[in-house]
Order: sequence, then C-alpha cells, then structure tokens
Amino acid sequence: EPTTEEPTTEEPTTEEPTTEEPTTEEPTTEEPKDDPEKEPEKAYSEDKDKKVKADKIEIDVTITLGFAKAETLEADADGLLFDFEEMDEQDEETEITFKEDDDVSFTVDTTHQGEIVIAMDTDEIEAVEDAYPSANLDFYNFNGATFRKTGTLLLPGEEGQFVYEYKNGALQAVNAKWDSYEEAFVLKTKTLGQYVISDVELAVGAAVAPADEAAAPAAVAANPSTGAAL
Repeated sequence: EPTTEEPTTEEPTTEEPTTEEPTTEEPTTEEPKDDPEKEPEKAYSEDKDKKVKADKIEIDVTITLGFAKAETLEADADGLLFDFEEMDEQDEETEITFKEDDDVSFTVDTTHQGEIVIAMDTDEIEAVEDAYPSANLDFYNFNGATFRKTGTLLLPGEEGQFVYEYKNGALQAVNAKWDSYEEAFVLKTKTLGQYVISDVELAVGAAVAPADEAAAPAAVAANPSTGAAL
C-alpha cells in the first residue's frame, strides 16, 4: 500500500523591528573669508524705485562763462570778445573805442592778432578814493587785455593833471604825455590796465589803503606834463 506523508507545517517566525536612534550633528559655522573678486560694499543703497540714497555726495562742477562777440570796434563794461579776423578789421591801425567814455580810445596793429576780450569801466577805486579824499580823481579801469603789438591809448583829461597806473594795490608812475590837439594824455602800451588821473600829485610806490589805516601820503616831485615822478 502506498504510504501517505503528512505535510509538515512550519511556524512563521516574526522578527522584532529594530529602531536606530537618530544622530544629531551640531551645525558648524565657518567664518566668512574675504573674496578678492567680490565687489566692495556700496557707500549707498538703492531702493525699489532705483533712487540713490547716500550720506554724502561730492560733485565737481566746472562752469565756463562766455563773452558776447563784438560786432563793432566799441567795447563795453561787461567785456566783449573781439575776433578781428572774423570782423575783417585786421589793420595796422585799428581804433577801438569804449562805450563808458567815447573820448577814450586805443589804436593798435591788429594784424595777426588773435581773439581777445576787452572791457573798460569808470568805477572809482575805493582804496584810492579813501586815501585821497580831497583829490579830484578820474578812473579808467580796463580788464588787463594784452595785445601782440604796442598801441596808443588816449585818456581824456586836462593839461597839468597827473596820470598813474593802479597795479598790485599801489599807484605807479606812467609815461603819459599831454596832447593838446587830442586834449588827452597819450600812453604807449601793450596791456590795458587801471589808470587814475588826478588834479593833485599823489604818492607812488606805497601800498594804497583806506585813509584811516594809512599814513598821509608823502609828496613827490613830478613832471606836470606827464604825471611821472622825477
């Protein structure tokens, strides 16, 4: 007879799950290192509207002031830019007159003369007025325009008056000659400076200061026809 084997049943085994405790690592903080390629922090900040905010901004501004170009050979007190070539006035004897006093003139060779600013007023020089309150003084203040050639300057006055140049804060004698035909003093010069014509003799060389700060000017001998000290 056949034999029948009884099936065997194995009991399932159950493994207990193991739980590992999580390990917590302490975060490490590294000191930031300077990055040579990193742009330096801005001294200002920008908001959403791109408006710049700053504690202090320094701006260098250069302003160039121009002079009006002369259309005639008459200068004024504000100064005009003379371009004799453009004006077709490059002559050996160009006469320039002055709006502040039409008896004043300067005649000069303007051949090859470059652009030049010329101005003249008759405002009093306060320091000279204060130093000589009893003198009758006339002032002719040019702007120091310097020409290539020596010209002839005519300053109106009266025979027997004295002519001086005011330069570096002091009066200086000038070689001015009286011209009875022109009824003016004649000066030869390249540079138009500041001139004082006085009915009385003034001291030369000493610095001019207000009367309450300066000693009485010393008298000097002078040539009445020129105003120059002897």
